[in-house]
Amino acid sequence: CGRLLSKSNKEHGMSQINEDLVEQQALKWFQEAELSYAYLHAVAAKAGMGCSWGNRHDDGVGVDATIRVRHDFGPSALLSSFTIDVQLKSTVQTPTIVDDRYSYPLAIKNYNELRDTTCSPLKMLVVLFLPSDHEQWLEVSAEQLVARRCAYWCGLHEAPASNNTTSQTIQIPTENLLTPQALLTIAEKLARREALNDVD
Repeated sequence: CGRLLSKSNKEHGMSQINEDLVEQQALKWFQEAELSYAYLHAVAAKAGMGCSWGNRHDDGVGVDATIRVRHDFGPSALLSSFTIDVQLKSTVQTPTIVDDRYSYPLAIKNYNELRDTTCSPLKMLVVLFLPSDHEQWLEVSAEQLVARRCAYWCGLHEAPASNNTTSQTIQIPTENLLTPQALLTIAEKLARREALNDVD
């Protein structure tokens, strides 16, 4: 009986440890997702654009956030008020760089959603690369708010279909740093009905 109780206690202890690990991982995933949205929101605000979370239906079609653009891009632009759907990703994994491009694995469902040009508005991908140490993700003081590392954007409009069934590795140009000016340039392209295609 004593042995059985000891075994039961050990199993209970292991179960509790596993539950704690799952909760810790879930919290980190939640924090990563929130930080990716906060980054996008800050960049959009500085560019004079609005940014809002996608709802449950939006998430089902690969939309995590929507940017609202209201800007006069000149006589060559066809639009001055429109939205940009954004799929957000974040990772603590150090990306591999090949030929000035970051390799990033994308679920095949997400890949197909991002390359689809039959939808409106068109979508773009934003990936936030975070430090591996979560204590370095964000620091706040009376003088500054510091969010370490940065996000990159990628357009996959008209990208070729993939024969893969689970994931497709994409290549994000290292020059595609998501800044307020970069977001304005992206919006200007879309205002002219130009596709965002970073696939060679």
